[in-house]
Amino acid sequence: MATGAADYFDGVTARRRGVSLRIAGALEVRAGETLLARWPLGDLRELEALPGMMRLRSVTAPELAHLVIADAPTIAALRSAVPALPPDAIRHRTPALKIIALSLAAAASVFAVIQFAVPLLAGQIAAVTPIWAERRLGDAVAEQVKNSFGEECASPAGSQALGKLSAALTETADLRHPVRISVLKTPTLNAFALPGGQVFLFDGLLQKAQALDEVAGVLGHEIGHEAGRDSLRGVIQSGGASFLLGLLFGDVGGSWAVLFVTRRLVDSAHSRETETRADAFGRKLMHDLGRPAAPMAALLVRISGEEKGRGNIFASHPMSADRLERLRRADAAAGRPLDGPPLLTDGEWKALRNICAAE
Repeated sequence: MATGAADYFDGVTARRRGVSLRIAGALEVRAGETLLARWPLGDLRELEALPGMMRLRSVTAPELAHLVIADAPTIAALRSAVPALPPDAIRHRTPALKIIALSLAAAASVFAVIQFAVPLLAGQIAAVTPIWAERRLGDAVAEQVKNSFGEECASPAGSQALGKLSAALTETADLRHPVRISVLKTPTLNAFALPGGQVFLFDGLLQKAQALDEVAGVLGHEIGHEAGRDSLRGVIQSGGASFLLGLLFGDVGGSWAVLFVTRRLVDSAHSRETETRADAFGRKLMHDLGRPAAPMAALLVRISGEEKGRGNIFASHPMSADRLERLRRADAAAGRPLDGPPLLTDGEWKALRNICAAE
C-alpha cells in the first residue's frame, strides 16, 4: 500500500531527504527503489508538529531519526493504518527537562567559576589583563575615592615638590607603565595603590610624617603593590570578577560595583606574602636611591596606636615591630652607607607637607 511522500532525517546526519512511504506490514521508507528504513507499525510514535503536518519516529530507530509529512492524504492513510498512534511521551517531556537541566547546569558552572575558579586564578587573570582595562578600572575607582575621602590637593610649590619626588621614585623603579602619585585632602591615615598606575597618599598620613624618607618609603611600598598588580588581583579574589567583566564592556558609571571595589581596596588587608613582596620592592627602591627603608616602618609603628578602625592604613598594611626590625637589618646589610642626597630639599619637603593647606 503506497502512502505518498515525506521528508526523512536518518538521525545520523542533518541531511533532509525526500522519500516515499509504503505500508506493507511495516512503514517502509524508500528513496527510489532503495529501502532506507523499515519501521514496524507498533514501534511508531507521533512527535509534536505544526498544524496540518505529522512527525513520526520509531522507538527502534536512531533517537533523532524521524519523518516529516505535510501531504494530507498521506497523513490520513497513516492514521487509518495505525488508528491508535501513540504520542512520543518521552519526546514531549524531554526537551523542556533538558533545557531546564542544561540551564541550571550552566548557571551552576558560571557560579562555580566566579566563586571558586576566578579567585584561585586571580594571579593569572591579573597578569593577562590589558593595561588599558586595568587603567579603566583604576580611573572609575579613583573618582569614587575622591568623592569619599577628599579632593586632590595642588599648590604651585607643593605640586612641584610632589612631581620631583614622584619622578625620583618611579624612574628608579623602572615600571612597565607610568605611575601617578596624588595627595588627597583628608585627615585619614592611609595610602594605597589603585589598579592601572595610581597611588594616593592621604594628607593625614603626610602630616604624621617627621621626615621625608618616611613618606618616600610608604610611596615606594605602594609602588611595589602597583608593580605586582596586587590591587587588581585583590579585587578579583574578593569577587570583583563580575565587575571587571562589566567594566570591560563599559558598565562602570555609578554602579554598585565601583563602591564594592573602592571599599575592598581601602578596607581589606593584603596577605603577608603580598606585603613582604611590597616591602622588598620598596626597600630595594629606597636603597637604589641611597636612602634607608626602615623609616617607612618607623612611621607606621609610631602612629599605630593613634587611630584605630576602618579607613586607616593599618587595615590594609598591618605593621609590627618585627617588620620594622627586619627593615632595619636590611638597611644595615645594604653594603654601603644609605646617606645619599635627600630626595627633596628642606624647602621642598615643607612645601609638600603644605600641599593641601596652601589651597
